[in-house]
Amino acid sequence: MTKKSRYLLAQELVSQANEICLKQRQKKHHFSQKEDIGHEILSETDLKVNELILSSISKSFPEDKIISEESANKPGESEYAWIIDPIDGTNNFVRGLPNFATAIACTFKDQPLFSVIGAPQLNIFAKAYLNKGTFVNGKRVKVSAKKTLATSFVAFDLGHKGRGKNIITPFSHLVDQCRYMFCYGSYSVSMIYLAMGKIDGYVHNNSCGIWDVLPGGLLVTEAGGLVSNAKGGKIEFESRSVLDSVSSNKLIHDQLIVNID
Repeated sequence: MTKKSRYLLAQELVSQANEICLKQRQKKHHFSQKEDIGHEILSETDLKVNELILSSISKSFPEDKIISEESANKPGESEYAWIIDPIDGTNNFVRGLPNFATAIACTFKDQPLFSVIGAPQLNIFAKAYLNKGTFVNGKRVKVSAKKTLATSFVAFDLGHKGRGKNIITPFSHLVDQCRYMFCYGSYSVSMIYLAMGKIDGYVHNNSCGIWDVLPGGLLVTEAGGLVSNAKGGKIEFESRSVLDSVSSNKLIHDQLIVNID
């Protein structure tokens, strides 16, 4: 089975997951608090979508590794690894807010290969393939051309763990420097908007997951943007968690780094 077949499967699975989320959105949601992860929750729909994706990938590509936010890592002998977030923005989803998405990425030999993200209530279906560009609803997109923070829209997220003054303080500098700041409550949605040129930067300065950074990161880089850690260096994906991330249209990246230091 080829890289292309995996890419097509990811698109089909995100479409199916989006249908499940749309059907469930009007129902009463049952959810639980995740242990030791602050304000993060897990809904029944998260688990339903997770099971759909994992079972399908495992059946089609049993030798592939799978890393999902909502389950333990599945080891594999092939050079492919799937990265999954069944619902990114569960808090939004259970409250009837539109900023949530299903995200699937795949790596080959530890390098990002493709990414597919669907945000059904926003009517957005985004995908990117290494060296092939980023497409939203079938149209190729590019990051913005804003060159200064003073003219830029910047999104941010606080994460779910260890909130406090030390988490808020870096954003106080950005508020004074950029034109406007947003918090969408979904890593994937923020990165889609960045790839589309709707916003110009995105800062997540608290612990996030590989299932956040990898899918959205490929969308942004294939659209001409840049993704780094808070020091401007390369993000390492050696574990399930990532300490922090800064993403931008590339032109304002250094300005973002300076202002959150």
